[in-house]
Amino acid sequence: MSGAIATTSNAASRFARYVNYEDSLRDSALGTFNMLLADATHLYAYCNTHLHWLTRRAPFGEARSIDTGERVDFHELTTPNDIVTLVASRPLTDNEVWHAMTPHRLTVWRAGVAVASVAAGRLET
Repeated sequence: MSGAIATTSNAASRFARYVNYEDSLRDSALGTFNMLLADATHLYAYCNTHLHWLTRRAPFGEARSIDTGERVDFHELTTPNDIVTLVASRPLTDNEVWHAMTPHRLTVWRAGVAVASVAAGRLET
């Protein structure tokens, strides 16, 4: 296993232990527990109920906001080497393919790419 994958897997495993506390919140009256956490290297997204994600890569195109209809041409704002991942409670654009995260799953991104996923105590890389 490469050093980068091992480091990511270890980070995901450590973080998954904290997510175990989610079990006590899942059926409580406290509400929904969706979470985004970032360190200097990774983005951790934990989905209790509803989170969505999309990854943009070159060639970048135009995105249209669901709320306002505003359009942004990402070709003008990015380089051919960029990888951009967005995570939100609901899709933010109506002309891109958003993916619903599986409830009770932690996904870890590094440099815009999903590198690990944890569900029910299992680590997948």
